[in-house]
Amino acid sequence: MYGNGHGVTRDYETAYIWFARAAAQGNENASKGLDITEKKLTPEQLARAQRAASQPLNPAPKDPSP
Repeated sequence: MYGNGHGVTRDYETAYIWFARAAAQGNENASKGLDITEKKLTPEQLARAQRAASQPLNPAPKDPSP
């Protein structure tokens, strides 16, 4: 989606982050997308994306209603 700009602005850093998360879970298609996307990033963009991909996702906020 982010790599192709389908419904969102094309963003290779964000695409890399999601491909990396999926690849870490064993998704083979994500591994291929990760390789392709990595080649489109500058070294600085790649470093940022790798740092972001290594961070845990924020959990959903708890519903404050009783």
